[in-house]
Amino acid sequence: MSMIEINSGKRAVVKSATPTTLLNSIIEKRPRATRLEHTEDFRERMKMPRNEELLDEIIDFFVSFHYNKLTRVASTPRQRAAKAASRKAAIVSGVSQGMTHFMKVGYLDFPMPNGKLFRDCTISEARKMAPKIGGLMTVIAHLKGKASDVIGKVYSEAQLKKLAA
Repeated sequence: MSMIEINSGKRAVVKSATPTTLLNSIIEKRPRATRLEHTEDFRERMKMPRNEELLDEIIDFFVSFHYNKLTRVASTPRQRAAKAASRKAAIVSGVSQGMTHFMKVGYLDFPMPNGKLFRDCTISEARKMAPKIGGLMTVIAHLKGKASDVIGKVYSEAQLKKLAA
């Protein structure tokens, strides 16, 4: 990495140069200049001798930033459709596995977004979380009782399954 002299105020400071520090020194030197003027100053400073390493760093950044995007092979509509179908199948499979697990575990032992099991939630808590948990929405909609009632003390697993049907 090369060294540049940054003139800020009264004294010259020698710092390890990067394109960012060079641009920053240009902006500090002429804070009221426009972006175009700063760009021109930067361009002129880059043309100075001993700035080859800075130019190499800028080139490396530019190439690494844009190379993959420019060399990526565009997918065909058929490939995009196949990829979308694959994603959809994965989602359906995940939902199916989740529902299978849900049916094995049962309603009362279902973990809720607040960290509690469904059995330990109050009716009020369950209603607040209903939009976040699709599987229990129908059960929660049919719950009767006081908002402060704890679901596991008021309902049995059989009663919840009946509400879901």
